[in-house]
Amino acid sequence: MRRVVWLGIGATLGAIGARRLGRLGASSVDARVRRETRRLRRDLAAAIEAGRHEVRVATANERSRRRGSRRSG
Repeated sequence: MRRVVWLGIGATLGAIGARRLGRLGASSVDARVRRETRRLRRDLAAAIEAGRHEVRVATANERSRRRGSRRSG
């Protein structure tokens, strides 16, 4: 499962790199990137709408965990 995720990330990064080098048609890569950003934005908005409380709790937990690890280390 993790391998699939990494493949996806690698493909995306490869597409961006190819676009920078000008190998790929910029339009196709642009369309894909735009589609991805739109999906991410929609997901984020939905998460915030569904439960701002949960998001806040998650960030607080992360903060406390980081603080604790720093203290122990």
